[in-house]
Amino acid sequence: MFIKDLTPEMYLRLKKAALLHRRSMAKEALVAIERGLEDVVTRPLPPPVKPTIPLTQAWLTRAIHAGRSRL
Repeated sequence: MFIKDLTPEMYLRLKKAALLHRRSMAKEALVAIERGLEDVVTRPLPPPVKPTIPLTQAWLTRAIHAGRSRL
């Protein structure tokens, strides 16, 4: 495993953690990534917005032309 663009400080922190936990640096990096991703929570999407007026093709065409005339 190869990690690019580690700062010298981050490299030393990773190396110290790997030594402390008796792991290779690659394994320590994987453990750190796994721990960081445990907190990632996927949230459900909100319900769709219900329009107050029907969005027909005619309405959309008028809106497009009205928007162009303002340019």
